[in-house]
Amino acid sequence: MVYERNAGVTPQDRASLSTQIAQFDALEPDDRASAGPIPSHARKALQVVAPVHAGGAGWSQLAATVATMRSIARTSPAGLSAHFTGPGGAAAVSLAAFSGIDGTLFYPALAVVIVILLLTYRSPVLWLLPVISAGLALTVAQAVGMRS
Repeated sequence: MVYERNAGVTPQDRASLSTQIAQFDALEPDDRASAGPIPSHARKALQVVAPVHAGGAGWSQLAATVATMRSIARTSPAGLSAHFTGPGGAAAVSLAAFSGIDGTLFYPALAVVIVILLLTYRSPVLWLLPVISAGLALTVAQAVGMRS
């Protein structure tokens, strides 16, 4: 995380970050402690490196942890803004950006494929064979991927 104050970081900001860092360290059962706050050269920003453990849930757990960390960062003094970076911040943004995109892209693409197969095979039934086999292959691949 990067905390920024345009007028320069105050001692009150550093004290608030010490409290927040303790809360960050209590979030995950990780044996690594957070590092920081590390001041910038211009003394207008502070960097905090907080390890985030994804656990068995993977990226979705990272996004939930970052959301909790954002709520903790909202307790910062007025004028101090917090920005989340690194793998955890990127995971949270990516998950929000791509949530629900599977259905949004899948169904129109399936409709286009069905139309192309109907035009190619010129049969009201034959187009089902490639669509059903592709659906079966997708289901099996997802099931194998979840067990790994």
